Amino acid sequence: MAALLLAAVLSYLAGSVPTAYLAVRVVKGKDIRELGSGNVGATNALRVLGPGLALGVAIVDFAKGFLPVFLVNGGNFPLPGSLPGIIAGTAAMAGHLFPLYIGFKGGKGVATGAGVLTALFAPLFPAGLAVFGLALFLFRRASAASIAAAVSMPLSYAGISLALGESLDPALLTYTLFVPVLVIVSHRRNIKALFEGRESRLF
Repeated sequence: MAALLLAAVLSYLAGSVPTAYLAVRVVKGKDIRELGSGNVGATNALRVLGPGLALGVAIVDFAKGFLPVFLVNGGNFPLPGSLPGIIAGTAAMAGHLFPLYIGFKGGKGVATGAGVLTALFAPLFPAGLAVFGLALFLFRRASAASIAAAVSMPLSYAGISLALGESLDPALLTYTLFVPVLVIVSHRRNIKALFEGRESRLF
């Protein structure tokens, strides 16, 4: 259990790295929390830095979720199945949402959560990306696309597993329900703005 606790702490510290904050600080010498929407995530980095650097931010945020789970899944921990990876992934997401290094106010967990789920069950990546792309095309708002992709995860996991003839992992199925809740909660202001017609379009 000590090894798993250490893995969770290290995963939290890795998730806490404020990618968008650091990118804007290095490139523009400014605080991203005072620019655009004020959010410390890839979407606001897109507004502030443009698509190229924002893609880099998103990839690093994805890796913050993917790598801890990937590394923990290769270790020898005293828990069965997907539970060690789920614990590490949850810690990484907590770090992104509540980063130690910048006052516990971070991003919204979409890219990092995508990395976690991809490491736990790789087919969720193309499935989530397809839903995200379709929702973004239809609504032109990153928040709506992110929520749609997150909410699709439980159905995608169950559907893909059944199509592949694999049995469902109860812990992983529960986690695919938990991640959308986190994403929805982190987007609560965006959801209110969507209903009020105030949410800005991405393009």
